[in-house]
Order: sequence, then C-alpha cells, then structure tokens
Amino acid sequence: MSDPRILSEDHLRTLFMRIAHKHLTTSDAMDLVNHVDAITEERDLLRQTVEAAHDYVGTGNATEDFEALAERFYLNTGFMAPGKSEPLSVGTNYELRKQKWQEWLEADAVRIRAAIAAVLKGDES
Repeated sequence: MSDPRILSEDHLRTLFMRIAHKHLTTSDAMDLVNHVDAITEERDLLRQTVEAAHDYVGTGNATEDFEALAERFYLNTGFMAPGKSEPLSVGTNYELRKQKWQEWLEADAVRIRAAIAAVLKGDES
C-alpha cells in the first residue's frame, strides 16, 4: 500500500495486543484512527472507480446503456443528450448539444482513467 497511514500486519497485531492488555496509548489510538481513515478512503475510491467504469461497460443493452448515460449527462449539464427529444420551448442548438455531449464524455473518461490509475498505483507498492 502506498498510503503511509496504512499499518503493517505486525503493527496492527501489536496494537490489538495493547488493546487486549489495556495498554493502548493516545498515539496508538491515533494510528488506528488514521489506518481506518486510509482504508475507508481507498474503499471509496475503488467503489467510485467501479461505478464509473460500469457506466461505460453497461448492461449489454445499448438502449438502456444510452438512457443511463443520457440521464447522467442531463443531471450533470442540464442539456439533453444528442438523440434525445427536447421540447421545442427549450430551443437548444443541436450542434451545441453534440459539442457538450462530446466534452462531457471526454471529461468523464479522463476522470475514470485517473481513478483507475490511482487505484492501480496503490497496488504497486
């Protein structure tokens, strides 16, 4: 693990022995709190990465997959995805919608690649 807050198994064993014998110091307690925080952050990052990647892998049903992406796009940008019907009263330029869609997909892909790289980097050490 690359995060210095994550304790080795030996260190954890020592701390648990101190807990059992009621000799846990404030420093020991802080080590445990930091350890839990670090592994929680790693779990959250992994979850976000998997959820984001799932959107691109999808269900195998192209219509459902597009609908899910289009919904996320709308929630993130306020624009309807190209290929979705928009009320005439909104009147957004189709070319603008296509441009926003492409920018959003590219930014999302960059975010997903960065999250995957961060997870993989943690596995290298």
